[in-house]
Amino acid sequence: MQTQFYKTFTRPVAKVTLLAVFTYQVVYWAWAKLEADEVRVETDATIAELEAQVGAYGATKAREAGKESGSKPK
Repeated sequence: MQTQFYKTFTRPVAKVTLLAVFTYQVVYWAWAKLEADEVRVETDATIAELEAQVGAYGATKAREAGKESGSKPK
């Protein structure tokens, strides 16, 4: 009795299992790629913000250095 069950349903169960594993892997890969892209965008935005802060700081220091050198007697 059980042998007939396995003869009948082994291939369909194997196909469904294989398809489920394949689908899971595709969805997992897509999710991981989207996560990596999101992290990359956030990192690039943070880097751009920090570069702007460094540039503003450098400009402020240059102006302060220019004022100091202009006010000193020679």
